[in-house]
Amino acid sequence: MPRESGSVTDAREARVPVKLAGGEVIECLVDTGFNGQLMIPREVIHRLHLPVIGHEDFETAGGHLLSADIVLVEIEWLAERRVVEAIVSEEADALLGTRMIEGDAVDY
Repeated sequence: MPRESGSVTDAREARVPVKLAGGEVIECLVDTGFNGQLMIPREVIHRLHLPVIGHEDFETAGGHLLSADIVLVEIEWLAERRVVEAIVSEEADALLGTRMIEGDAVDY
Protein backbone atom coordinates (compact mmCIF):
# COMPACT_ATOMS: atom_id res chain seq x y z
CA MET A 1 0.00 0.00 0.00
CA PRO A 2 1.49 3.38 -1.00
CA ARG A 3 2.20 5.85 1.76
CA GLU A 4 3.83 9.19 2.36
CA SER A 5 6.19 9.97 5.20
CA GLY A 6 7.21 13.16 6.88
CA SER A 7 8.67 14.55 10.05
CA VAL A 8 7.80 16.55 13.13
CA THR A 9 9.72 19.75 13.84
CA ASP A 10 11.01 20.88 17.24
CA ALA A 11 7.93 23.13 17.34
CA ARG A 12 5.80 19.96 16.97
CA GLU A 13 4.66 20.81 13.46
CA ALA A 14 4.02 17.85 11.18
CA ARG A 15 5.59 18.31 7.75
CA VAL A 16 5.29 16.16 4.63
CA PRO A 17 7.33 16.57 1.44
CA VAL A 18 5.25 16.81 -1.75
CA LYS A 19 6.98 16.17 -5.06
CA LEU A 20 5.86 18.51 -7.82
CA ALA A 21 6.09 17.85 -11.54
CA GLY A 22 9.61 18.56 -12.70
CA GLY A 23 11.08 17.06 -9.55
CA GLU A 24 10.85 20.02 -7.17
CA VAL A 25 9.92 19.02 -3.62
CA ILE A 26 8.14 21.37 -1.24
CA GLU A 27 7.82 20.77 2.49
CA CYS A 28 4.16 21.15 3.45
CA LEU A 29 2.90 21.85 6.93
CA VAL A 30 0.07 19.42 7.70
CA ASP A 31 -2.92 21.60 8.60
CA THR A 32 -5.90 19.60 9.84
CA GLY A 33 -7.92 22.83 10.00
CA PHE A 34 -7.51 23.28 6.22
CA ASN A 35 -10.05 21.20 4.30
CA GLY A 36 -8.52 21.84 0.90
CA GLN A 37 -5.78 19.96 -0.93
CA LEU A 38 -2.72 22.21 -1.07
CA MET A 39 -1.78 25.80 -0.41
CA ILE A 40 1.43 26.81 -2.16
CA PRO A 41 3.38 30.07 -1.82
CA ARG A 42 3.10 32.47 -4.75
CA GLU A 43 6.90 32.40 -5.11
CA VAL A 44 6.73 28.68 -6.00
CA ILE A 45 3.82 29.29 -8.39
CA HIS A 46 5.87 31.97 -10.20
CA ARG A 47 8.98 29.79 -10.32
CA LEU A 48 6.99 26.93 -11.91
CA HIS A 49 5.12 29.29 -14.28
CA LEU A 50 1.74 27.86 -13.24
CA PRO A 51 -1.21 29.78 -14.70
CA VAL A 52 -3.98 31.00 -12.42
CA ILE A 53 -7.24 29.25 -13.35
CA GLY A 54 -9.58 31.04 -10.96
CA HIS A 55 -10.08 33.05 -7.83
CA GLU A 56 -12.02 32.09 -4.68
CA ASP A 57 -12.97 33.54 -1.33
CA PHE A 58 -12.36 31.47 1.82
CA GLU A 59 -12.96 31.72 5.53
CA THR A 60 -9.99 30.82 7.74
CA ALA A 61 -10.30 28.78 10.93
CA GLY A 62 -9.99 32.08 12.79
CA GLY A 63 -13.01 33.48 10.96
CA HIS A 64 -11.06 35.83 8.67
CA LEU A 65 -12.01 36.16 5.02
CA LEU A 66 -9.29 35.34 2.52
CA SER A 67 -9.35 35.91 -1.22
CA ALA A 68 -6.87 33.83 -3.24
CA ASP A 69 -5.90 32.67 -6.71
CA ILE A 70 -6.30 29.00 -7.67
CA VAL A 71 -3.89 26.94 -9.80
CA LEU A 72 -3.69 23.34 -10.94
CA VAL A 73 -0.43 21.61 -10.11
CA GLU A 74 0.85 18.15 -11.02
CA ILE A 75 2.21 16.19 -8.05
CA GLU A 76 3.27 12.71 -7.06
CA TRP A 77 1.13 11.51 -4.17
CA LEU A 78 0.70 7.99 -2.84
CA ALA A 79 2.83 6.65 -5.71
CA GLU A 80 0.59 8.24 -8.37
CA ARG A 81 0.90 11.30 -10.57
CA ARG A 82 -2.13 13.53 -10.28
CA VAL A 83 -3.23 17.07 -10.95
CA VAL A 84 -4.71 18.82 -7.94
CA GLU A 85 -6.12 22.22 -7.10
CA ALA A 86 -3.89 24.49 -5.04
CA ILE A 87 -4.63 27.78 -3.37
CA VAL A 88 -1.96 30.42 -3.94
CA SER A 89 -0.66 31.81 -0.66
CA GLU A 90 1.11 35.06 0.05
CA GLU A 91 2.80 33.35 3.02
CA ALA A 92 6.06 31.36 2.95
CA ASP A 93 4.65 28.04 4.23
CA ALA A 94 3.06 25.46 1.97
CA LEU A 95 0.08 23.67 3.55
CA LEU A 96 -1.30 20.18 3.04
CA GLY A 97 -4.98 19.91 3.90
CA THR A 98 -7.32 17.16 5.00
CA ARG A 99 -8.58 16.53 1.47
CA MET A 100 -5.12 15.15 0.64
CA ILE A 101 -4.80 13.24 3.92
CA GLU A 102 -8.16 11.50 3.45
CA GLY A 103 -6.94 10.14 0.15
CA ASP A 104 -9.83 11.55 -1.85
CA ALA A 105 -7.83 14.18 -3.70
CA VAL A 106 -9.67 15.20 -6.82
CA ASP A 107 -7.82 14.70 -10.07
CA TYR A 108 -8.42 17.22 -12.86
